[in-house]
Amino acid sequence: MKLLSILCLLLAVFSGVCRAQQSGALRSPEQILAGQLTDNDDAVRESAMEAIRDEAASSPDGAAAALRRAWLAPMAKAGFNDDIIKMTQKAILASPGSQLELQAMLRARVYALIALGRKDEALADARRLYNVCALDQTGIAVDLLATAMKAKHGDAGEAAIGQFRMRQMTAAAATNEPATVPAAPDSTKTAPASGAVDADIVQTPDPSDQMILSIKVDDAPYMVEARTWKANRRQPVAYGNLLLMAGHPEEAYAFFTDLLNGAGTDKDLAIALERQSAAMRAQDGNPGRAQGRLRQLRDNGTQQSG
Repeated sequence: MKLLSILCLLLAVFSGVCRAQQSGALRSPEQILAGQLTDNDDAVRESAMEAIRDEAASSPDGAAAALRRAWLAPMAKAGFNDDIIKMTQKAILASPGSQLELQAMLRARVYALIALGRKDEALADARRLYNVCALDQTGIAVDLLATAMKAKHGDAGEAAIGQFRMRQMTAAAATNEPATVPAAPDSTKTAPASGAVDADIVQTPDPSDQMILSIKVDDAPYMVEARTWKANRRQPVAYGNLLLMAGHPEEAYAFFTDLLNGAGTDKDLAIALERQSAAMRAQDGNPGRAQGRLRQLRDNGTQQSG
């Protein structure tokens, strides 16, 4: 009986070792490196970081997904903020057509820049995220802007940041369409006949939020890269996204309007409409006009189907 108990114990131990080995074998290389970044040994962390640097240098677009999925959070925790800044910049310019990657890279950049004391750059990148993020991510972008504003202005900016948040929340949560007036002649773009509106709508008396619009961004690296993406037909939104991140929402609006008018499928139409709406939000510094227009399209579609 005692021998049987010992055998059972040995089997249990052996089974546990096998499971642990199997679990380790199933971990991907990026997961292994992520784990090493949190190791207590400085040499292990630096070795993992060196491997990530090599990967990011050899394939910036391929590394973007790994950065988002596994590496950015432990890199930040380990204090590799300079590496975050360098790698995310390359990843953004290499994968401007991927919303998930752009949003993750810009968020990581803002926190890394704040940690390094580069507050103006953090604020600029927070505005880039606000400009380019998906419409349903506007709240997250507002939170990040408020964080960057707080880092820049400290307690002295508390009241203004609170007012900024309230304006954004009011625009985002409005259940009624904002008051409408004809848009300016240079921005009266119409959607395709499948979901046409006579003109864009604007809020009155002041549709814009100057607190966002006054944040300066350096457009140089984005506009240089934009020229190489303009003719790319496989990822057409990439060019417009670069324009948004460069702080050129009017040009982005015109580009996405062209995509919208030329959309050949429902999927292309939906993507172009969402991106055009994001450009509206970037133009105004709040989502009110963009969401009002989308509500109008939705209600028109409901009436037509009814």
